[in-house]
Amino acid sequence: MILYHLDTLGRLQEGMLVNLSPASLSVFGRNYVSRFQRHDLLHSLETGTLPRSLASLNSATFREFVVEFHRRHHPEVKKMMRPSRLNSFFATANVDDAVLYAERHDYHGPLRVFEIQVAAATPCFDMTWLDRDFPREINPSVSYYFRKYWAGELFEKDLDVCIEDSRKSLREFLITSPALVRGKAL
Repeated sequence: MILYHLDTLGRLQEGMLVNLSPASLSVFGRNYVSRFQRHDLLHSLETGTLPRSLASLNSATFREFVVEFHRRHHPEVKKMMRPSRLNSFFATANVDDAVLYAERHDYHGPLRVFEIQVAAATPCFDMTWLDRDFPREINPSVSYYFRKYWAGELFEKDLDVCIEDSRKSLREFLITSPALVRGKAL
């Protein structure tokens, strides 16, 4: 399968093998686990006990904590057996979606999009469910978005949320197996 990755860190090179495994943290995962440690959140992830307050977290750290918390502990999501984003390398289906990702996340660095080849089946989710500034609490309305993300549902098909947010779906692939960087696509 050929996918596309926006290289925001400037680390990829043609011919490079990105060694990924569902059992080890990716660069993305190491970054967020470090943030979780600083905010004393790892115990909550391990036990399923919500921390007293999430108010001090920035938007991205809150999102990644809650998406992982739901994956591990929400009864519906837990049954789905989804891969952790903390073990993942992210890609899109095409170059245009990689550019859209950069726009949605206010990325202003050089647009370095690489073609990535993966051999294993790669799950796909609509990141539009997560692409917002949530209130810093876990409640049923917040959980709705995270459950929909893990269920793999398309954001643009949910007529209730599209009334307030007309953005189109933006699908991301969570790669957790070795991936070959074939070359620069943009």
